[in-house]
Amino acid sequence: MTKNFLKFYKVIVRVLSLFLLLTLVYIFIVLMIKTNELGFVKSFVALAFLISFTFFALQHISLKELEGLESKVKKMTIENKIKEDLLKKSNIEEVFAILKNYFKNLNCVLEVFIKDKNEVIPKKNSANKNINQSDLEDVVKCKFGDLECIFIIKSLSNKTDMHEVKNSLENFLPLIETLITIKENRENIEKQQNYLLRINNLIEYSIKISNTLVLEETYMWIIKASSVLFGADSVSILDTSNGKGLYRFLGSKGLDLEKLTEIENKINSPYFGEHIDAIVKTGKINYIPNTNEFPGWAVKSENSKSWLGIPLSDVENKVFIVINIGKDIPNYYTIDDVKFAETFQKTVNIAIAKNLLLERYRMDSITDPLTKLYNRREFENRLLYEITQAQRYQTKFTLLLMDLDRFKSLNDTFGHLVGDTFLREFADVLRNSIRASDIAFRIGGDEFAAILTHADKIKAVQIAKRIKSNLSKIDLGVSFKPSVSIGIKEYNNESRDELIIECDRLLYVEKLRSHGS
Repeated sequence: MTKNFLKFYKVIVRVLSLFLLLTLVYIFIVLMIKTNELGFVKSFVALAFLISFTFFALQHISLKELEGLESKVKKMTIENKIKEDLLKKSNIEEVFAILKNYFKNLNCVLEVFIKDKNEVIPKKNSANKNINQSDLEDVVKCKFGDLECIFIIKSLSNKTDMHEVKNSLENFLPLIETLITIKENRENIEKQQNYLLRINNLIEYSIKISNTLVLEETYMWIIKASSVLFGADSVSILDTSNGKGLYRFLGSKGLDLEKLTEIENKINSPYFGEHIDAIVKTGKINYIPNTNEFPGWAVKSENSKSWLGIPLSDVENKVFIVINIGKDIPNYYTIDDVKFAETFQKTVNIAIAKNLLLERYRMDSITDPLTKLYNRREFENRLLYEITQAQRYQTKFTLLLMDLDRFKSLNDTFGHLVGDTFLREFADVLRNSIRASDIAFRIGGDEFAAILTHADKIKAVQIAKRIKSNLSKIDLGVSFKPSVSIGIKEYNNESRDELIIECDRLLYVEKLRSHGS
């Protein structure tokens, strides 16, 4: 019903009223002229008054009803328009913004507090704050799925019909519930699609991992898979097979060599690395939402981050690797990410089972059984590889050749058991003294070597001093002071044999000097 119709109706009613009055006046005048009966005239006047009163009363009531009906139709039209606008919005905040604007036109202020999984929106407010009833007109509480909502309606005018305003709000609640349900269903569908995509990517990466033939390539694909599947800013693989104190990194992405070495040194100390120790002990995934709030974190930084540690097990079901996944945003990973990490762990463990067996056979052929260092065959292969890389990319590396001083005398005096103990102890010293990127070898009875990648002679001298210093702390339980002579030669475009001969000569000079002293 439109305003024009209401105006037309009022005009018609007024015309009829005037016509009725004129008709009654006309009849009254005619009666006064043609009849002398006063009683009849009085009766007519009374009847005319009654008819007029009834007519005007019905007219007033009908007009009021029409005005009320028009107001309701207008309100319904506005509400339907608002509902149409709400249906176009996918963001719940936009929905409430439209509602707030609507109630503002009703001389009211609408405040909305939403509690979703322990998070209050907007965050600057609190759904649990003390609400002073005297400061507002009405409060509506409702729950839509996981959402708890509090609607607070404040009147800006004493003339506002709060009952009517509250009814308006309640008219919108079913639609709000529908919109929230649609939003949740859409999010669940997207979540399932993302999960399926994630699983599909995991399967593809697991195939690539299982198709590798050497562990170095396997680790490379594990790092790639971890980076993509968890959206990581940094990933590293830590070898924990030799126990606390001998943890070492096998590869990384997003971390420079110096930082990796610093982390490695710290997590091997008694004061740091509890998060790694717990994984090795329990074999379970570990998640730290905020690294700056974790007291045992090795390297603190200005920006905190999220960290996820995923263990991998060897053929004996012993943790031998921990995948470190970092994101430069605190509280980034969710419960769903941790659950997916469990799937990732099982899938990768299956994928690397074959590789572990192949690696065991390969390592038996290239490692020294006593010290577990690489043997001479691997030394020659690795040295040739480093020379090729240096020539191709103009990089640096330095060779260390080492000879244990008076080792034959130790064997002859205290026996081969003590000699073997010394060899194992020195191998541990060598591992702990070089960097994560360096490689150590046992190339003879008491002869050892190390290839220091991306290191010049100055850096190599520092590492050699560290080896000697750490060796001097060894206690063999006999009256023997351990020491080692070290030849240091930075690569300078020599052939492999020329490099070894020159480094061996420098070792001989060092040995003569130490004996002379």
